[in-house]
Formats: sequence, structure tokens, C-alpha cells
Amino acid sequence: MTNDTGADALIEVPGATEEPVSDERALAYELWQRGQEMDEYSDDGAVLRWMKDPPDPTTVQKWTSDGVPYYYVIFPDNDGRFHANISVFICKPLSYDFYKKLAKKNLDQLQSMEHVLSECTLFPQISPSDLIKGNLPSGIVYTLYRRIQDASMWQDSTLISKN
Repeated sequence: MTNDTGADALIEVPGATEEPVSDERALAYELWQRGQEMDEYSDDGAVLRWMKDPPDPTTVQKWTSDGVPYYYVIFPDNDGRFHANISVFICKPLSYDFYKKLAKKNLDQLQSMEHVLSECTLFPQISPSDLIKGNLPSGIVYTLYRRIQDASMWQDSTLISKN
């Protein structure tokens, strides 16, 4: 995706409007995509390098130094494909301590889901008012909630073995 002129590269997405993407972002995305396709992806910061609006590097450094286990939730575009200008959220797992506090509040499932998203979505931050006002599509809200559960080991596929 590099070019000799130093101008921005274009990432081609069938059926989508082409948006200028810097050569560095295009290369980072290409490496991430190849790793995903080969099922050999390990985070080396590639997602942060190709995100359209990544968090500030000092924020990411703080998460790392504080030992916050963060991960990326990457949504496909309307065409079902991944490219460098799609929605990416950075989340952390749900702690048992926070879960206990929620359980004691005796909230309904939607309210509980809103609190989990507000607590566990690191970037872009989601406030309770964003959720109450309905500023996000319902599919993003539900899918983020499920991915947070998955990362917090709420998995239906957990095995139960007999002795």
C-alpha cells in the first residue's frame, strides 16, 4: 500500500467510499489483516496504529502500567468486511467486584448492561447518558456487552468434566 509520492494510500473496500489512509495506517492494517486470516494474530500495537481515531499514547501507557488487561472489539462495516476505517472499541474484562456491586443494586438486564458498558469500555468511553439517550446502535451495545462477558470468562462453551 505504499507509494513513491508519500501521499496517503487508499484502502479499497468493495461497495464502500474510499477514504484516504496514511501509508503507515495502511501497512499496519494490512499486517493485522494477514495475521487474522492466518489465525496467527497477536497484538503488537497494530490495531492502535491503524485505528482512525486511536486513544492518546499516554492513556494506553497508563493502562499498561496499571496492569489493565485491555482488548479490542472490532466491528465489520455494513458490507461485512473489515478495513481501516471501521469501528473499534477498547474494553477491559468485567471484574467480580464490580459484578457484585451491580447484583446488589437489583437492576434489570438493560440497566445492568448499561453499567457494564460504562465501566468496561475504555475507548471511546461510553457514558450512561450516551446509552440512555440511545446514541449508539442497539447491535453495538449488545455485541459489546457479549464481548465483555466473553473476555470475562462468561462462556457457554466451558467444559464440565466428571471425576
